[in-house]
Amino acid sequence: MQTGDICSATERILKLRNYPCKQPYLLAALEDLQAHFGFLPQAAVAVVASHFGQKLGLDSEFSALFHSRPDNPHAVKICTGPLCSRAGSGDLITTLEATPDIAIETRHCLGVCSRAPAATLNGETISRASADKIFSRLKAGDRVEREGGESIS
Repeated sequence: MQTGDICSATERILKLRNYPCKQPYLLAALEDLQAHFGFLPQAAVAVVASHFGQKLGLDSEFSALFHSRPDNPHAVKICTGPLCSRAGSGDLITTLEATPDIAIETRHCLGVCSRAPAATLNGETISRASADKIFSRLKAGDRVEREGGESIS
């Protein structure tokens, strides 16, 4: 998607939602844009910053909540939200990072807090995720693709 297309889509979404130019609506606008694009493009951030009269960048206080690049659909996504962190997602990430053949992405919330720690692999949620469960899924034939297109099974 071209920068101009991203800016136009962002402006349409802001108009459709009719967000007042007030700080309390900023987070909701960013969430809507991430839902629309699947990530938060820098061009969209610039339009939102202008709309709300804010200085915003992907290094802002909101950066931990949003993804600044498209998802790798084949990566293991690990939730790092508060409940998943307390349930051990940090240890799970450390264990998986020690395995060089696994592409990992962290997400602030996967929306399944009652099943913490949570992970997804190829769009499937892994409840009460553990390294053993993830390795088992990978051995069963799920594929993980690292950035650059290298396939790993």
